[in-house]
Amino acid sequence: MPYLQVTTNVPMNRKQKVLIDEAISKALVIVPEEKPEYLMSHFQDCESLILQGTQDPCVITRLRVGQQMYERYPKDFDKMPAIITEVVSKVLDIGKDRIYVVITGTNMWTYQGEDIMETLFKK
Repeated sequence: MPYLQVTTNVPMNRKQKVLIDEAISKALVIVPEEKPEYLMSHFQDCESLILQGTQDPCVITRLRVGQQMYERYPKDFDKMPAIITEVVSKVLDIGKDRIYVVITGTNMWTYQGEDIMETLFKK
């Protein structure tokens, strides 16, 4: 169950949020065993962000995934920063040089109170 957080210092409308969510969800199919339909996206706009000493439009995105999945498919997850950058740049019209992408694995990932690796992916 990947979790995408998009934080920017510009306003985002509902359509932009949906476009980003849908594009990243579709892109996740490059990772074997990943469940794109479980992507949860969190958007924070109009935040106080400064990059390179300016408040010009910028974005930081964080994609969190299960550590086991990240360790199992590192080369596939290595493709995601370029994809996320491209999508966010196009949808929000922000230069790629103003976009950070962070991908992290987490040891415990649960859904419905149960460890996803032990339930959803074992079925």
